[in-house]
Amino acid sequence: MGRVERYDESPGYAPQGLRGMGLDLTSFVRRYWIRLPDGTCLSNVADEREVRPYVQNARRGGTTFQKGTLHGIVYKDEVIQVYLESDRSAAELESFLNGFLAGLTARRPEPPPADEDEAVALVGDDLRQAYTVVPIDAQDTLVVADDGMRQVVRYIERSVVANPTAPVLIVGETGTGKEVLAKLIARRAGRRLVPVLISGLPPEVVPVHLFGARAGSFTGAVDRPGVMAAAGDGIVFLDEIGDLPAEYQSVLLRAVDRGEVQRLGEDEPVRVRCRFIAATSAERLSRVRPDLLYRLMHFYIECPPLRERPADVVAITHYVLTHRLGRTADAGFYEFLLGCRFPGNVRQLIHFLHAVAETVPAEATVTVSSLRHPFLRKQVESLGCG
Repeated sequence: MGRVERYDESPGYAPQGLRGMGLDLTSFVRRYWIRLPDGTCLSNVADEREVRPYVQNARRGGTTFQKGTLHGIVYKDEVIQVYLESDRSAAELESFLNGFLAGLTARRPEPPPADEDEAVALVGDDLRQAYTVVPIDAQDTLVVADDGMRQVVRYIERSVVANPTAPVLIVGETGTGKEVLAKLIARRAGRRLVPVLISGLPPEVVPVHLFGARAGSFTGAVDRPGVMAAAGDGIVFLDEIGDLPAEYQSVLLRAVDRGEVQRLGEDEPVRVRCRFIAATSAERLSRVRPDLLYRLMHFYIECPPLRERPADVVAITHYVLTHRLGRTADAGFYEFLLGCRFPGNVRQLIHFLHAVAETVPAEATVTVSSLRHPFLRKQVESLGCG
């Protein structure tokens, strides 16, 4: 359970949350609202609703503003939120904030491991779940507890990475983590991943973007190598391959099968060295011509939906709340999530946890009762619970 700590306004008093930092907040700022990583809320603001819009609308990092004769600053990242008002200059306020943040280093939540590590979620007396944390990049971390997903990771590391040229087809519902698995393959192979969202390309742009064009090959054309040639020996990730127009699937087949592409306006094909990973949902597999499909599925990976991975629901929830958001939840909250179908899968769960953390008071442990907040109603309904 987090706690609220109100500052004593007497001169020279350093509140418990700042002792040892060499900072006296009350002598420097007029008003403050600070949510620390461990859930502690430090504030002398009578009504949080006055501060909340500034914090919620702020971009990550520090943002200064002016409020009458006072200068203000808001700082926000994954685990810390700070709101300060002062009659000092904006430069002095920024300097103070930097010192304050430096002093909080020891209070941040336990950081994610730099490399693959094992962790355990302990929730109440009965719920215990071991899970593996596999850092991918600055945006993504693969959290795995489900036996089926553990087998997928082992298959990638032992077989898929060992064959550096064979194509890979990843099939799964939206939000199950297909791109994260593609990133894992690239990371383990030490190769650059070049993602292409096929559904985001207008049909007329597809041939130029994928295969390239020579300057003058059509009106307004400039010289472009195309994604496949520009990728070098990296990995081209074709997301939503089922949305690739049928007229270009034969061209892609030649690239996958022979390692050749023909740019618009060129007479001779160009060799490409990239590896191909394609992804789609099972429903869209029928849109891919059979010969291309068979060639892509040298390695076939099925990413199961989150509703079939209850161990991952617990593990991902624990990881995101503990390591990313600095929050805690009781066993009832986990049990509630285990009863949900998650049509948006892992992506939906993660966004939901962020919404909960930003809506439920910072000092509170997240419970099922927390979800009765009116601004969470639609998100809760979308989970497909009950």
